[in-house]
Order: sequence, then structure tokens, then C-alpha cells
Amino acid sequence: MAQQKVLSELRILSSANFDSTSILTVILCGDDRLIQRLQHEELKPLESRIRFRFSMEALSKEHLISFVGHCLEAAGNTALTQIFMEIRYP
Repeated sequence: MAQQKVLSELRILSSANFDSTSILTVILCGDDRLIQRLQHEELKPLESRIRFRFSMEALSKEHLISFVGHCLEAAGNTALTQIFMEIRYP
């Protein structure tokens, strides 16, 4: 139940605003157990604040490498992209 308490505290933190702007952005990642946990009555307020939901199936090694490379490139981190490419293609 410790995780439940953390999620409840996260709900409180995520409701804080400064000049009508949310001061905290949270990204939750997990498997089906997270989705089930958010269905609990005390976490309904947190679940209702989720703006985007995205579900992915497991990727093959090749697809995962391609995906990470794309994300690094899209984020504009050329140094990290170069390091990643060196590891990817030694």
C-alpha cells in the first residue's frame, strides 16, 4: 500500500498551481498494474488529471534502438545522439 500513498501524495502535488499555471508536470510509466491502481477510488482525482494516455507493446531490440535514436534526435541532443550512435554501430 506504500505505492498507493505515494500516488495519493502525487495527486495533491499535481493540483498545485502558480498564477493559474500548473507548476508540476508528471509522467507516469508502468504496466497494466498502474492502470488498475489508478482505478482505486482514492486515486480517481489523479486518474482524472491524466491528459494523455499512450500504450506500447514490447519492441524488438532493433525497433527499440531505432526508437531511442529517433527520440534523442528529435530532442535535439546532438552529443547524446552521437554517443548513442557510436554504441549502436561500433
